[in-house]
Amino acid sequence: MFRKSELNVINWLIEKQLRTFVYLKKPVNNLEIGYIQDIKISIKDSKKKSNKEKSEKSNNISMKNIFGEDIKIPYNSLEVLLFQFNTAIIQKKSETSLFSKLGYLIVRKFKPEKIFYLTKKI
Repeated sequence: MFRKSELNVINWLIEKQLRTFVYLKKPVNNLEIGYIQDIKISIKDSKKKSNKEKSEKSNNISMKNIFGEDIKIPYNSLEVLLFQFNTAIIQKKSETSLFSKLGYLIVRKFKPEKIFYLTKKI
């Protein structure tokens, strides 16, 4: 659930203070736009199933939205983080729609420098 590379990108966003579009896993009002201020994740608690509720409450991202309001977003409710920079979009491959996968394949064919897949080797 908590990959070191995801945390590195989020910490980089905090350091650079880039405007970030945060899409949440809810059908309505699922977009927050702003600047990530802090991330609090307890990796040890998230691995234990008995502390699942406790870790869900303590694992969050603090963000200042474009209106200047401070917002806390639960880490497990994040769907996609987008930011305008020549870097990356983090998205779970298993939760990507069929049309998005098809679009990525087309872009990868014509502009391979735009799409980069990380694959897990077993």
